[in-house]
Amino acid sequence: MADFDVKITTTMRELGVQLDRLIARQLPFATALALTRSARDARDKARKDHARRFARARAKGFAKFSIRATRAEKRDWPDVTAAVGSVHDFMVLQETGGTKRAARSGEIAIPTSLIRRTARGAVTKAQRPSRVLKRKGVARLATAKGHSIVRRPSKRARGGHLSLLYLQRSSVRVKKAKPTLHESIQKGFERAYPGRFLAALNEAINTRKKP
Repeated sequence: MADFDVKITTTMRELGVQLDRLIARQLPFATALALTRSARDARDKARKDHARRFARARAKGFAKFSIRATRAEKRDWPDVTAAVGSVHDFMVLQETGGTKRAARSGEIAIPTSLIRRTARGAVTKAQRPSRVLKRKGVARLATAKGHSIVRRPSKRARGGHLSLLYLQRSSVRVKKAKPTLHESIQKGFERAYPGRFLAALNEAINTRKKP
């Protein structure tokens, strides 16, 4: 069998041009894929950060799954975007801080240290205002700022004082979250995107349709 020597001559400039063309063709797919995966990473970090702010398991779950991510689409190139945020308005106060106003009952119940809580800080059903008010010696009193739920001292306790169980107010002040939802998302995205983009570009090049 005859052997043939094949000589290929090229320049670094030509290689660079070809590489640039290859990358350019894959940029829409790689960018959309990296943005989508980074948005999901940022969503997961924000969910974890904000779940810590709520004591009740139901509230934790509600807040957690209200934070969602939308995927990026390569067809939108070059304006490819992915979004992360909450679909519920109540999370706005967690983000900015502000005044929370009562809705149905007309007053927000604020438990004092005399109300027993779970290890996670949640008030059990048995300790909620509607249940507590059914107990002997417990009453709801009107005050200048709203109402209070108190427990009268037992007959055996001489010179005893009322025990304050709940304050009830038409509004309460909500502290701004630390970190805020925006800060959690920003930090999660910035941490994830560089690695996600390189992996997505490599995936795009390796799975591209061969000519």
